Amino acid sequence: ATTAMLFPIAMEVAGALRLKPKESQYGKLLFFAMAWGAMVGGNLSFLGSSRAALALGMLQRSYGTGIGFAQWMVAAAPVVVLGLLTTPVILWFSIKPEQVDFSAARRVIERAVENLGPMRRPQYVAMAIISLTILAWVSVGGRRVDLAVIALLGAVALFVSRVLTWEKAERHVYWNIVLMYGGAIALGSALDRTGATKWLLEGMLDGYQPSALMTIFGAALLALILSEVMSNAAALAVVLPLAFTLANQSGASPVALVLAVSFGAGLDFVFPMSTAPNTIIFASGYLQTKDFLKAGLLMTVASILILLAVIKWWWPLIGLV
Repeated sequence: ATTAMLFPIAMEVAGALRLKPKESQYGKLLFFAMAWGAMVGGNLSFLGSSRAALALGMLQRSYGTGIGFAQWMVAAAPVVVLGLLTTPVILWFSIKPEQVDFSAARRVIERAVENLGPMRRPQYVAMAIISLTILAWVSVGGRRVDLAVIALLGAVALFVSRVLTWEKAERHVYWNIVLMYGGAIALGSALDRTGATKWLLEGMLDGYQPSALMTIFGAALLALILSEVMSNAAALAVVLPLAFTLANQSGASPVALVLAVSFGAGLDFVFPMSTAPNTIIFASGYLQTKDFLKAGLLMTVASILILLAVIKWWWPLIGLV
């Protein structure tokens, strides 16, 4: 959603700078930075990605527990901070941008801000409701009050205050996404209840008994690899039931597994179809598949190293491993 919101502005900036599609190195840098910033930053809380909601739903269904907003942020903060510091280094190393005169683009951005106009009552009310919802998630969510209950109360408040109408919700809520994630939860539950995950793991491991740490490492890496060739949700729905089955044998924390798989499934930078932000910027016409392969492979390797380092050294300090 963040990439889609910023995409028209980036296109206007590229047009104002007269950047040539598929040729301008600065254009490639501009669109990669926008998408990758959203992909890395989206891990900071479970608001940043829809796969987080899927992972939390599967955790609740399998273990009857959840993850608090603050707990998620504490676990994710090093992954996000290190990822955001690494992103410009990777981009500058793999893409050498040409010099551009940014004055024309600055005027485009200033004009876009002016067109927004001043904030009015609906914006203030929406901001207040969203702030209260996030505050409730941080303070009582996942522990004393179910996260979904808080989300529904926030949605009801938007309707009651008439900031949102059902007609707008019907047009702008992607109900197919809701159904897809519900189906993914059902798929994960079916894999677990039928014993398919246990059978598959026994065949793959062939008697090998991984440690708790290796279980978490393996789940994160498998989710990342699969998400390069399928949707984040599908990769998570396949990997998490396997990880839960292994957790029962290795003693790994289900909460740590949910976090590792959720982060791993979102750090896929290699292909245009790997994740929605990549697909959106590919549609700009400024990028080619080889650009993703060149820069994305470096970013994926760096992300793997960051995630594994955080799991090994940071998560034990906060009691996750």
